[in-house]
Amino acid sequence: MAVVKLLYLAIWFRKHRMGFIAHILDKTIRIIFGCEIFSTTKIGTGIELPHGGLGIVINDNAIIGNNVKIQSCVTIGGKGGPGVPIIEDDVEIGTGAKILGKV
Repeated sequence: MAVVKLLYLAIWFRKHRMGFIAHILDKTIRIIFGCEIFSTTKIGTGIELPHGGLGIVINDNAIIGNNVKIQSCVTIGGKGGPGVPIIEDDVEIGTGAKILGKV
């Protein structure tokens, strides 16, 4: 739950043109929680990251809808390749899932 609060706080700072603080929070989330989610990622409300978001990697260009539950060790979007995933509303992504490229 703490990782989600920090993530939304980083997004708020990014929207209010305080990118440096958002960047610091991005790095803090990565170091403390072991997940790589950037404040530039478009994330809807009600996201749930059980287990503190352990091992989650989300491409900064991916789009995550509302009320999405992402289990541990999930990768959404990779380096390169055509497009990034768009995860719709009310989706649960299971442990270890790898969603790469445009879906």
